[in-house]
Amino acid sequence: GALTFPEFMDQSKFDHTYRQGAELVRFLQDNDKLFGKLLTTDEMRSVNRDPFPPMLFPYLVLGAMGVVLVLGLGSKFGGGLLPAATARELQEGHPNYAGFVLVLGSVLFYCLLAETIGFILAAGAVLLFLTTWMRAKWQWIAGTTLLIPPLAYGLFAHLLRVPLPQGWLGW
Repeated sequence: GALTFPEFMDQSKFDHTYRQGAELVRFLQDNDKLFGKLLTTDEMRSVNRDPFPPMLFPYLVLGAMGVVLVLGLGSKFGGGLLPAATARELQEGHPNYAGFVLVLGSVLFYCLLAETIGFILAAGAVLLFLTTWMRAKWQWIAGTTLLIPPLAYGLFAHLLRVPLPQGWLGW
């Protein structure tokens, strides 16, 4: 059968004595001193150290924004990532329903398959599909598809310790 709380405490060698008044105050003060000594030992001080400075993530985001800015300026002066749009594509008010549906479908694809195939393969498939559909140059398609998912996985899963689906690759 199930143990009662006092039985569990007895079996586990815990002190479950009921205290009140001055006895409770003394007990709490003694335990505060005991935990104070424990928590200020060298072993416990090392646990409190974070291997990454608190401004690491904001600096990474700032750096990524800088890369995007440089690539944007480079595309303005150096030929761009995408071929020039046709006059029809630039018509004002021309809705891109297909693009909207394809982006939503890509998100749905990721949500349904990421747990099975993993973050890297799912994100890579989405990037491959969308960059191909947007008619990006093949160098950008290959670079984006092969580099960004593993780098994003490394950043979030290892550096920031955000759990991401591992899937078939196991990482």
